[in-house]
Amino acid sequence: MREVAAQVENLMKDDAIRIMGIEGTKHFKKSFQDEGFTDETLQKWEDLKPSTIKNKTRANGSTPGILTNQGHLGDAVDWNADYNGVTFKNDRPYAQVHNEGGTVSKGARSETFVRNRGTNNRFAPGTTAGKGFSFKESSFQMPKRQFMGPSKKLEEKIVEKITKRLDRLMNR
Repeated sequence: MREVAAQVENLMKDDAIRIMGIEGTKHFKKSFQDEGFTDETLQKWEDLKPSTIKNKTRANGSTPGILTNQGHLGDAVDWNADYNGVTFKNDRPYAQVHNEGGTVSKGARSETFVRNRGTNNRFAPGTTAGKGFSFKESSFQMPKRQFMGPSKKLEEKIVEKITKRLDRLMNR
């Protein structure tokens, strides 16, 4: 009986935290495949604008998913455990605005492009004067495309996994 009690204590102390972290990470990464977030039911993300689809279209004609151009955002979903429980995070600087929506502002700027080309459009020593471009200040509204957050389905999965582990320990 003491052996089972020790295993139950270990499950609740260490294994339960690992189950929460792994299941949570899988659940949040699945949002990118589903193109929506599942709390009680799947809430699909708003479609991309036609201009965005045009910019994302690859040379072979395919278009990546809504938030999966290169996969950096989904790959950055991670978790940490401490004495308070499990905390999920995404360290990409643009993660929060995608997850919660909001206004994205771009400041005014100017850029000068210098070309290092000579006659016949070949590279030449030295530089030739480039063109300058000015960009106005602009902003746009990023729609909410939640991929992380509280989820009833996730809680159910975690409870189910821990309950199965407890059942296995008790039925020995």
